[in-house]
Amino acid sequence: METTKTKKQVLVQDGIDKLLKSELYKEKTKGWALFQLSRALSNVDYDELTKELIDEILKGEFGLGHKKEDTLKEVQKATNAFYKEKGNSFEYFYDRWQDEKHYEDFNDYKKAIKDLIPKEFTFKKVTEKPFRITLELKGFKITFTINSKATRTTIKEL
Repeated sequence: METTKTKKQVLVQDGIDKLLKSELYKEKTKGWALFQLSRALSNVDYDELTKELIDEILKGEFGLGHKKEDTLKEVQKATNAFYKEKGNSFEYFYDRWQDEKHYEDFNDYKKAIKDLIPKEFTFKKVTEKPFRITLELKGFKITFTINSKATRTTIKEL
């Protein structure tokens, strides 16, 4: 029995296909693409879904339609703005952890740090040794490695 897809289902499938065919995400799975697209569409009224809206979301959320260099510049800009706003908090958590690691649960630090991460970034993990925060944005992995001398930020393509 063949099922017919609604226009909205076809639009979503086209979005998934575009995501998987893109240079940045060609290694990802269909399940990953469906999850990421559904996350990006979570604030969209399903009745208002159009091809243009899907294309706009793919461009904004995933950098499709951009050159890789343009996407990297956007990620760098977003990362710098984020660190400018929250970097002192990261350094505070590092200093406090150094003082309190024998008494406090590191999971409390992970939760507090995760709560600082804006929606545009995907939180991946926090490690205590080295003290490192790992995020993702538009196909790039961002790490903040913090020690007593400095915070080192790296951005690498996934």
